[in-house]
Amino acid sequence: MSKKSRVWLAVALVLVLLAGAGVFALFRLPMTKSSAAKAAAHDLAEEQLSSDIWHEKDLAQGLFDRVTKALGTRVDLRSVTVDDITEADGRTVATLDWTWANNDGESWEYSSQLPLEKNGLFWWADLTEKAIHPKLGKGGSFALRANPGGRGKILGADDEVLMEEGKVVDIGVHPNRLEPDTIGKLVKGLNDGVDSLDLDADDLE
Repeated sequence: MSKKSRVWLAVALVLVLLAGAGVFALFRLPMTKSSAAKAAAHDLAEEQLSSDIWHEKDLAQGLFDRVTKALGTRVDLRSVTVDDITEADGRTVATLDWTWANNDGESWEYSSQLPLEKNGLFWWADLTEKAIHPKLGKGGSFALRANPGGRGKILGADDEVLMEEGKVVDIGVHPNRLEPDTIGKLVKGLNDGVDSLDLDADDLE
């Protein structure tokens, strides 16, 4: 093979490699912002950021895992969908609708904004804490806290309320500092003002 033939063969191989890389990128990387947003929503819904649309894919996965770690198996991510894509002040963002549910089937829904950036012909998604939830700041994460339930009402016949949760008021009285008639008036006032209260003056001593 002549030197000239070898040069042309090398050029042809380079062109084939470049074409192959272009085809690979064409199928692997999104060329429209809508396809990038949909791919991001799919990854987030699966909780596996495996697409090539993410800046620093491993870092994005680590951020998602850290933010959602506390939810464990008690809160399940049901869906992430793209609601809209907007552009303002030179920024492109995809509005994502999130739906979670706890073990009782109670849903938790909200929307967040995922930044999208164009790099050459392709679009990329930039995951941040705020993209997972709008109230999360840098370094933030979800946390679960138990809220004690309210005390139920005790009902009688015809659903009459016999007892229900109410306000507790502590009253401090020093009987030895009061006149006997004052104690009597105080006891009478309490008995008249509070249903089912049957105080005696001796109860205050």
